[in-house]
Amino acid sequence: MYLLKSGLLSLLLFMTACQSASPARYQTHYAEYERSARAYLEPKITGAGQHVIKDSDPLSTDIISTIASAQQLALQRSPRIASIFVELGIHEADVVQQRLRANPGMELSLMRPDSGGRWQMEFSVSLGLLDWLSRQRRIALAETEQARWQAQAWRLLHEELGHVRSVWLHAVAAQQKLQIHRELHESATVAADFAGVLFEAGNISELELLSNQSIADQRQAKLMQAEFDAIKARNQLQQSLGLAELENISVPERLPSVTQHAADSGPPETERLMQLAREHQPALQLMQFEQQQKQAALALAVRRTGLRGAGLELITERESSGERQHGFALSVEAPVFDNGDTQLSVMQGQLQLALIQQQMIEAEIRTGIRTSLQEIWSSLQQLNLLNSDELPRLQRMMALSVQEYNFMLRGTFDLLAIADLMLDARMRQVNASEQYWRSYSTLENLIGTQIQESTND
Repeated sequence: MYLLKSGLLSLLLFMTACQSASPARYQTHYAEYERSARAYLEPKITGAGQHVIKDSDPLSTDIISTIASAQQLALQRSPRIASIFVELGIHEADVVQQRLRANPGMELSLMRPDSGGRWQMEFSVSLGLLDWLSRQRRIALAETEQARWQAQAWRLLHEELGHVRSVWLHAVAAQQKLQIHRELHESATVAADFAGVLFEAGNISELELLSNQSIADQRQAKLMQAEFDAIKARNQLQQSLGLAELENISVPERLPSVTQHAADSGPPETERLMQLAREHQPALQLMQFEQQQKQAALALAVRRTGLRGAGLELITERESSGERQHGFALSVEAPVFDNGDTQLSVMQGQLQLALIQQQMIEAEIRTGIRTSLQEIWSSLQQLNLLNSDELPRLQRMMALSVQEYNFMLRGTFDLLAIADLMLDARMRQVNASEQYWRSYSTLENLIGTQIQESTND
């Protein structure tokens, strides 16, 4: 009876100690996993031209003047970006778990003959033979899993920073368009008021008066829509940055200079950009890690096929006479119905599928690069036409019209008509500039890095 009590007490104390120690240890370790995840991604962020913002760095939301400042705010405050770091920390912990050996199994049994007598105790410890013999393969698989999840996190973070850039460009373009609509509305209002004076004096017909008033109303409606678009764009930017709804933010009145940027960056080539994409594009890097992970999983499956269900047990018995016996037992699963061929075929097919998917992604990136370059070239042509021909011509027309107006050779409506043409040309200039920056942003998202810095290197 004493042996029974001591054996049960020892087993209970051991299980209680394991259960009480586990929660505290895991709570302290998760912060380390998340820091490890951030330490991996921070060099990639800085390598892509972004500065990593610490929580203690002061950031102002009064005016978000550049794309970099918007992305820095997102790195610090965006819940979507925070979730990427947290999820990667979870996978870091999962990789550590996969590297651990399986716990040994312990079994304590007590038996007593029907005829009575002393209790017989049997205690056995079982070790998974397959777990021990395949440990190196499992570690290799865990390391490829870790690399794959890190590449996945970088892909998600890269996409989110690209989204922030796109939203910032849209907000600035909407603000610049709003200013032009205000000038258009002001011009139409002046024309309508002047038409009212001329109508009262009997110099124009009622039809001309109503026409000018109708134009003023249309411009007012467009101005109201532009104000709504600007507010909506700022709200989208605010949401992407993770800012509170009560925080007031503002953006610049104009988009960055396209002419200076195009002169500094130079004309990129498709093959050069494709090579940069192979080196930096997170989606391609992820596919490479996917292939490595599937190759490691296939090697582990081949290893386990020959050791299917193998186990080793160490046994200690104490007979009723007091004699102790020690030994071991080896168990093996017979491959009668399932020899593992189907599982290996599935994994080989998955590896081939990963290769095909990588080829598809490369083809999509190449097509996207060509399309973005064509859009950039088209935007530059439109801007060159506006800046070198159309806008200077309209400015000259306005100067000549003012001279004729001063000599009473041209009326006020002619001046307003030319002013409207200039404002319309400026609107097309903003649209072309926005298209240029959007296409350039798409191009950098496709290759996974900044074009100018990579080209200079």
